[in-house]
This record gives sequence, C-alpha cells and structure tokens, in this order.
Amino acid sequence: QMVNFLGYDLLFQDVDVVWYKNPLEYFHDPTNEFHEFDMYFQDDGAHSTRYAPLSANSGFYYVRYNARTKYLFTSLLYNGDQILTSHSHQEALVQTMNEHSSLFGLRVKVLSRDMD
Repeated sequence: QMVNFLGYDLLFQDVDVVWYKNPLEYFHDPTNEFHEFDMYFQDDGAHSTRYAPLSANSGFYYVRYNARTKYLFTSLLYNGDQILTSHSHQEALVQTMNEHSSLFGLRVKVLSRDMD
C-alpha cells in the first residue's frame, strides 16, 4: 500500500518464485495484449470458491500505480478486520479486488500457468 501511494508500480512475489526472464519487460511492453490491466496475478490453481471468481494467487502479483489501484489498497487497509476474520490476506485481497472490479472498473488479469 505504501509503495503504491508513493506513485510506484509494485511487483510482489513469494520467496519461492523464480524468474527466467525479466517480468518487468512484459508488464511495461505497450504491445502486450494485456497491457491495459491494472493488476496481474498468478493463477491460484485450486479454483476453490474461497477465491472465486478469479482464482488469483497473492503469492505473485504486479500492480500498476493509478487511481483505481490506490483506491483498492486504501479499501483493503480500512478492511483489515477482514484479514483477521478470514485468517487469509489472500481471501481479503481477492474479495476486495472482486468488489472493485465490479463497482469501480478495476481491471484484473489472472495469468495462465501455461504462459511462456
């Protein structure tokens, strides 16, 4: 949230993620067919109802700095009790993200596990 508020794009990953190519080149490439999205996530794989409908995995995500993502992180910060209730930052993030996609036009892309 603080990095986003400072006006920077954000790449978050768990420690077990390994890069074979620089991911920033992909996200910054204006010819990329998915360039217009605000947030990109790794597919969760489980596709459980807990993370539906997007099945976004918070172990890897990229966030562009803009008004929509700034509002998302503000809302998530104010809804911190949701993390305590669900015992999952991923569940709280996905629920808040789903709400913001529907109500405020947040554009989220869950990347396929089969991408190169």
